[in-house]
Amino acid sequence: MSSSNSPQARIEKHLTRDFVVKTMQTHDAAGFAKRIHREPKVPLGVNQRWSAGGLYGIGFPIWAIVDDAAGRWLDVWVDPSNHIGRTIAYRFLCAVEDAGGKPLISCTDYRS
Repeated sequence: MSSSNSPQARIEKHLTRDFVVKTMQTHDAAGFAKRIHREPKVPLGVNQRWSAGGLYGIGFPIWAIVDDAAGRWLDVWVDPSNHIGRTIAYRFLCAVEDAGGKPLISCTDYRS
C-alpha cells in the first residue's frame, strides 16, 4: 500500500498558486513583498536582439535562437549537450552566417 507520504503521492499532488504564495510569504515576507519593475521589450527592429536558450525536459537537449522583434525562430538544433561552450558558439556563428550579420544584442539563459 502506498502511504500519503510516499514519493509517488507527493508527485501526484497539485500545488495551488495560493499555497505557494502563502508558503513563500511565511519564509520571507519582506523579500516576497518586493515588486520588480519591468519594462516591456521594445525592439528597434529585426536583428536588434536575439534570445537563445536550451530546452531539456523532453528527453533530448534542444538549443534555439529567436529574433525578439520578429518573433521568429532563426534556428533550432538538437545536440548531445547544451552545456558545451564550443557547441553553443558554433551554433551562434552558424545563425550569424545564415542571417548575414549579427544582432546588436544577444542574450542566453545562464546555462548556455
